[in-house]
Amino acid sequence: MNNVFRKEFRSDYCGLCFETGEVACQADGAILVRSNEGDVLLTTITCNRNGREKNYGFFPLCVSYQEKYAAVGKIPPYSVKREGKLTDREILISRLVDRGIRPVFDKGNLSEVNVNITLFSANNNLVVERFACFSTSLALLISNVGFNIPVSEVVVWYSDGKWELVDKELSDKSTKLVVCGTKDHIVMIEGSCNEIADEVLLEGINVAMLHIKEQCLFQEEFLNEYNSNFGISRVDSKENVSIHSDEGLTRSLYSVYSQSIENKKDRDIAISNIVEQYVSNNKDNDGTDFVVKESKKEALLNVLKDGKRIDGRKLTDVRGISSSIDFLPHVHGSALFTRGETQALVSLTLGDRRNEQMQDGVLSSSYVDFILHYNFPSYATGETSQNRGISRREIGHGNLACNGIKPILPANNNFVIRIVSDILSSNGSSSMATVCGSSLALMDAGISIKSHVAGIAMGLIFKSNEEFFILSDISADEDDLGDMDFKVVGTSGGITAIQLDVKKLGLNIDVLKVALSQSREGLNFILKEMSKTVDTPRQEVKEFIPHYGVMNIDREMIGRVIGVGGSVIQKLQKDTDSTISINEKKDCGEVRIFASNKQMLDEVKKRINDLITIPDVDTIYDGTVKEVFEDKAFVEFMPGKVGLLRVAEVDHVQIDNLLNILNKGDKIEVKIVRVLDHGKYLLSHKVLIPQTSQDGVSVNKDSMRSSRSSGIPDNI
Repeated sequence: MNNVFRKEFRSDYCGLCFETGEVACQADGAILVRSNEGDVLLTTITCNRNGREKNYGFFPLCVSYQEKYAAVGKIPPYSVKREGKLTDREILISRLVDRGIRPVFDKGNLSEVNVNITLFSANNNLVVERFACFSTSLALLISNVGFNIPVSEVVVWYSDGKWELVDKELSDKSTKLVVCGTKDHIVMIEGSCNEIADEVLLEGINVAMLHIKEQCLFQEEFLNEYNSNFGISRVDSKENVSIHSDEGLTRSLYSVYSQSIENKKDRDIAISNIVEQYVSNNKDNDGTDFVVKESKKEALLNVLKDGKRIDGRKLTDVRGISSSIDFLPHVHGSALFTRGETQALVSLTLGDRRNEQMQDGVLSSSYVDFILHYNFPSYATGETSQNRGISRREIGHGNLACNGIKPILPANNNFVIRIVSDILSSNGSSSMATVCGSSLALMDAGISIKSHVAGIAMGLIFKSNEEFFILSDISADEDDLGDMDFKVVGTSGGITAIQLDVKKLGLNIDVLKVALSQSREGLNFILKEMSKTVDTPRQEVKEFIPHYGVMNIDREMIGRVIGVGGSVIQKLQKDTDSTISINEKKDCGEVRIFASNKQMLDEVKKRINDLITIPDVDTIYDGTVKEVFEDKAFVEFMPGKVGLLRVAEVDHVQIDNLLNILNKGDKIEVKIVRVLDHGKYLLSHKVLIPQTSQDGVSVNKDSMRSSRSSGIPDNI
């Protein structure tokens, strides 16, 4: 309690108080954030410095963000009534923080670092992204785990022609950017946009960076004041290994990269042989994995200086594209999209409102009618591993593709749409292949999307701060060795989603502008190739695709359609394999129908029309006998409407016993001859039979049957 330190951050859009020293004192670093609205967020840092001896070959950082249901006065909806595994939303926020802080750590850091961010108190409109990374950066700075440069993250949205900071949750269709950076450089961007222009996007990033700089300067002040009061405990940071390339290894790798081997497997085999030999000769040296990676990057730079890439392409070239639709015959919509060695098989399914996905979270609950799932099996890269469920990466890539496609969907979409992208083969940009395949599948299903949408992954490799190479449609090796992964999704009209990650500090708005301009060339090429397969949604959809229809009926007729206890509407749904919902409006009843095909949709509409139609005198109907007595029968001439057919109205000849003529279930044509005051209908079959000129002739069943369009059974 003696080392408690507090400092307030004030800006035009929020007031935050950052505290340390009072809670979670066993952690290597802890920051408690309190907002003016009563939000409380705790970020803790723990570091296992013994973990450096394991040498994972990468920096073992794990970020977990979790929301407590008690924060908003809720009890968890799960059967065990406690918080379980992280939700998709929590994983996405965890990824945002991870992507924002990872590039800032000291290069070569081998210590295991865990970041735990917990929301303990919140109002329902809280935008956690506003200060999750902010507090994490501060906690890392005071924990001394090889993190020495402040970073922060802000959320901006575009409204009424200008960019503003987000201080409340927005609708899914808002143009929103989450930007993370240091006071000088961009580190991470995640954006969902509504076909905005490049210059508008860049303007939004500039606005965000101004606020990020303000927050980073505050962190420097916080750190200096905390250090002067209490001092930061320093640890001998032996876990940071020396990072350099090996000249001989670089030459050997260059000899492979310069051959322009297009097939990834062949290139990987050649590279693996060289690397295995080097590792075997230097197995006693620390940081061998890092030396190998630096040597690969140096060899790649040497190839790029020659004006080509490791697969033989020019810097701006997009790999060869092929695509097809209706690849899966019994699926509502499908497409196979292949770009180079990356291939996505996309399936689309249409459902009704019962299939909406409920997102019941701590801060909000909603129903989603557009769902996109992205699957990346191990065989896509020729590897063997057990299927242990969906990874964070798969959730993040699926979310990016989903954000990119939403803006092109029809405004009044009557279906629930689920898209599943299975990556069958991958050599980079699989999430962008998902976007392209999804666009094709939507058109294959006949969904009236505004236009095609495509995606491209851009790469960047710094030779120096002033000299760099920007690559279009990067492959897996270029992604692994590069300094930037910049995914751009858009239509011919503008950008719909972006995702930017850097691996080395140094990216500024000017470099990003060049990359964005180059990405437009690639997007236009991909859109043109996709249009060769299909350029407009199907006009005549597949016969087994569900159909949707709306009928407006008189409010007084709603009861007739529903029936007593829902008996009529339930039978109608069962008979036609459809889903029917009725919404009572001010001036009518709106009937929404979801049927398995067009034939069933038409049948439902017909039967509803029969239910609400008021029968008129002199109208002829095909009826069904419901009950028969000696002197009368009751005939259903419309669904739910039964009339009286007296024996004298069956034929011109005398019939002694109607039971000898009609049976229950028989079909008979009748005409309404009178409507009584109490709403009962008198029917006649006789008036539909031409009178015979013969007198006193007995009933002739053949002549009676031939004179009736519906017929009377042979047991007359």
